[in-house]
Amino acid sequence: KGMMKLSVIAAVAVCISSSMAFAGTGASLEKWTAYSDRTPKGTPLCALTSAPTTGQTVKNISVKKFGGDEHLNVTMYKDSWKIPQGTSVTTTIDFADGQPMTLESYGDGKIVDIALPKEATAVFLSLLIDSKVMRISFPRGKEPTWEASLASIRPQLKVFVDCMRKQENTQPF
Repeated sequence: KGMMKLSVIAAVAVCISSSMAFAGTGASLEKWTAYSDRTPKGTPLCALTSAPTTGQTVKNISVKKFGGDEHLNVTMYKDSWKIPQGTSVTTTIDFADGQPMTLESYGDGKIVDIALPKEATAVFLSLLIDSKVMRISFPRGKEPTWEASLASIRPQLKVFVDCMRKQENTQPF
C-alpha cells in the first residue's frame, strides 16, 4: 500500500521532469502556488492553489493532500457563496480530454470540497501536467463553469509532489 503511493508519486515526478510548454488560455485562474502547512489540528498539509488575477471575484481552487489521507481533495472557495453545511454538490472536473469526472462534493459556507477517489490520483496529477486547462462545473447549480489555466502549473506541481513525498517518508522516532 505504501509502496503503491510512493510509486504513483514517483511516476508523477518523472512526468513533471519532462519538458512541455503550453500557450496561455486566457483563463481567469492562471497563476499556481504550492506550499506546505499544518491544519489547526496539526495535520500536515500540501497544497497547490490558483487564485484569480486582480479585480476579479474572490475565488480560488486548491488541490490538497492531508497527511494520513490516501486521496487528494480539490477545494473551490468563493467569497459570495452561502452553502448550508453538509450540502451535497454535484461537481464535474473536465480537462477537455473527453472524459469528465462527475463526483458528489461536500459544501459548507464558502467552500465546495471534492474528495477524489484514491484510484484517480495518478491520472488526475498526470492530467494537471499534460492538459492546458481544467474546468470545474456544477451541473445542478447556477454557478458558471470555473476555468483554470494549467500553463504555469509544472514547477509548482513539482513542489507539491515533493511535499507529498515528505509526508510519506515520515519516521516515528
